[in-house]
Amino acid sequence: MKKFLLASVFALNACGTIFKGTTQEIVFDSSVSNTKIYIDGIEVCTTPCKAFVDRSSDAIQVVGKKKGYENKVITLRSTINRTSYWNLIGIYSWSTDAITGGVWEYKNNHVYLQMEPKGMNASEQQIFDKLSEAKHFALFNFDNLRLEAAKGMFGEYTNALSELSAIENKKLQQIVSNSDSEIELANALGN
Repeated sequence: MKKFLLASVFALNACGTIFKGTTQEIVFDSSVSNTKIYIDGIEVCTTPCKAFVDRSSDAIQVVGKKKGYENKVITLRSTINRTSYWNLIGIYSWSTDAITGGVWEYKNNHVYLQMEPKGMNASEQQIFDKLSEAKHFALFNFDNLRLEAAKGMFGEYTNALSELSAIENKKLQQIVSNSDSEIELANALGN
């Protein structure tokens, strides 16, 4: 029994590093395709795209740049990788994950940038802000919207998004049902 426990302890050594790795894949998309994505000042890809980011305790700054649009800046903050909690059994496990960065992960695996055209007047800005709010709501409530659409009901999420997007419930449910991801839904709301 002691050998089994000892083997288990070594098997769980550095769980965050073993199971999640030292880098994290992040998917980037934007309201305007071909937006250049910069992480901490270095260009990494053009939307829609994926990039591998070194895991770290430090926040990273993501900037989207596209000619004719304002630069969009967001900050991704890191949290403790839940897989690393298995390391509570040994200091060596924690130290391995801390050194490799495996103890950390960024909250978002998918980043959507709502690019703002330069030079909008007050009326255009108001419409843009309303659409941005609708897209933000859709991104964070996608699962609930899908559930309501699957049940064919106009629940609180569908009603809220309908009000934000000015799209009637029935058409909105069709859009939600035809969207395979949060990003697809957000892009569909702008069309």
